[in-house]
Amino acid sequence: MISTNMRLSNAERRKRFFFAEADAPLYDEGVDLNTPLYGLANKTLLELLEIHFGVDRTWKHSRISGHFLDIGSGTGAQTIAILQRFPNLQAVALDLCEPMHRVLERKVVRTLGRQEFERRCKLITGDIMSRAGTPRNLLAPLNGRLSGVKYKAVVSAFALHHLTNKEKQRAYKRIFEILEPGGILVNADLFSFQSPTLRVSAQRNTIDYINKQHTDPDPEFLPAFRALGSAREHLRKSWVRHCERFNIPDPIESTGDGISRAPQGKKVEGQASMLLEAGFTEVGCPLRYWQVGILWGRK
Repeated sequence: MISTNMRLSNAERRKRFFFAEADAPLYDEGVDLNTPLYGLANKTLLELLEIHFGVDRTWKHSRISGHFLDIGSGTGAQTIAILQRFPNLQAVALDLCEPMHRVLERKVVRTLGRQEFERRCKLITGDIMSRAGTPRNLLAPLNGRLSGVKYKAVVSAFALHHLTNKEKQRAYKRIFEILEPGGILVNADLFSFQSPTLRVSAQRNTIDYINKQHTDPDPEFLPAFRALGSAREHLRKSWVRHCERFNIPDPIESTGDGISRAPQGKKVEGQASMLLEAGFTEVGCPLRYWQVGILWGRK
């Protein structure tokens, strides 16, 4: 996953992501209990890629080739879904935690086969703010004997909210640099609000959701609830603590957008503005529910 403080060692940073180290095998079982509208966010991410490639409502997905990057790839939910939907796309998966990479590899092999994993997947251990996440190192797996090849798309799911506001600005600039002209970023993540009222309410909504689903789940989440068994209470407490201490869900809108005044005169730059400043020519928010949303940008 993504670091919150680059002064920490890699080991210290990984400790913050309990779900990505010792509890990595439980991540897939419990993700719907921890993230509101997780399934809808992933569905929308795929739909945005289809629209971008011009294959929505068609059977022409196999015509799309090239590479995409998954930042904070985790156990590979988005990577695998994209590989299945676009059989000639190739993936580069960037994640700080080796246990997540091991789960991703097992899932791709189980789903698509070992040969397809070797042919279509490359794994990079690190995060977008580290040396591994520099444009040069992220582009290295693509170029080989060809120079100038870049990514057709960059996706990220529930990872970049661990970065500070300044780190997000740097990350978006790196992402812009590695995209080909016309390429897109689809960032499904947790976001905040400029409004203090909405910011507090959105944070409370996320924590209330976690507490409810781990104790009295909605009917569709009962299988996951039962599968976690005795680990449920440990995971509930860990997720709530993580949300309270380590998440940094910055707003999409900026204080200068006229939506709200800066609290106590403090200006907080929104992430839509960050994308525009990085060079993206089109920016939008096609999904939003409290903290959960998608930020989209075209180069």
